[in-house]
Amino acid sequence: MLQLFRNNQLHTAFFVIVAALPFFWAWSQGFESVKMSEQAFFRSINQNKTVAVSVFTVLMFIQAFWLNNLINYYRIGKKTSFYTAIIFLLISLSFKGAALISPSLCSNLLIIAAVQQFFRAYDDKNTVKEIFNAAFFCSLAVVINPECFPYLLFTIAAWLKVRTFTIKEFVILLLGIIAPFYLIGTYMFLNNNLLSWFSYLTAHFGRISSTIEPDLFFWIGISGIGFLGLISVLNYSGIKAKTNIREQKYIDLLFFLLFFSGLFWIMNRQIDADSLRMLALPLSVFVSLNLQAIKNQRLSEFQFFILIMMAVLANYGVQIFDLFGL
Repeated sequence: MLQLFRNNQLHTAFFVIVAALPFFWAWSQGFESVKMSEQAFFRSINQNKTVAVSVFTVLMFIQAFWLNNLINYYRIGKKTSFYTAIIFLLISLSFKGAALISPSLCSNLLIIAAVQQFFRAYDDKNTVKEIFNAAFFCSLAVVINPECFPYLLFTIAAWLKVRTFTIKEFVILLLGIIAPFYLIGTYMFLNNNLLSWFSYLTAHFGRISSTIEPDLFFWIGISGIGFLGLISVLNYSGIKAKTNIREQKYIDLLFFLLFFSGLFWIMNRQIDADSLRMLALPLSVFVSLNLQAIKNQRLSEFQFFILIMMAVLANYGVQIFDLFGL
């Protein structure tokens, strides 16, 4: 089945869409049971099922194909394919119980934009606008979703990976980090909401706002995905094998993103389906890179089959058990 997504042709993108649609349908059917975001803007969108499902589907496909294009364009994988796109969708859609339109969904989109800017910063060392842009996008992601403060640490680590330390660029990086807080803070001040916004930031900065009660299928899905992620990280040297310095820099940068996202969960010691989306982005990249690095085709197909089964159980486990009277 993995072979369906092994090339970078237009018809393969169609296969990705068709393969993911059943899981989007499962999310739309369970719309009433998902939690609502605390922020008024996102809550207002989620209150309309048709709008929420449509926007969610479009944003998820944009993220999947954008992330996949970055991996292919910068030749980070062993071959050009749609592996990253389909794996990102399968992992993201396995976290049932999350709000459809949420801060974490939007912050992931901004992080993809930031990663692209960091890649460009390494390729073009004569300009600094990419450094400012990357820092701005990461900081804006934190402003929208204060729970993911590790993105600020990732910003500094990624900058040091792709560029040599200079005072000038460090100042530009700091300006990029400060700019979103300053702009949003100014807007809130003019609307007499500065104190309430500051209270919201301090209450959620680095803390998961709410938890869910995971069921059996949630734990099965998380365990399977976590197992595949662990295998991918352990094969880090295999992923970087036969790559040039440029590609190794990019892989290291993505590993930083995975590390700081994981650090966030270790610090909080809580499980929240909505915030688990933070891990979906870097985890899907490493799982896809690992599948490409595996020389045994049957082994890579088996791992992909596990991922599909985890997504199926997470979305249709209750119906399957009811069907067989379990």
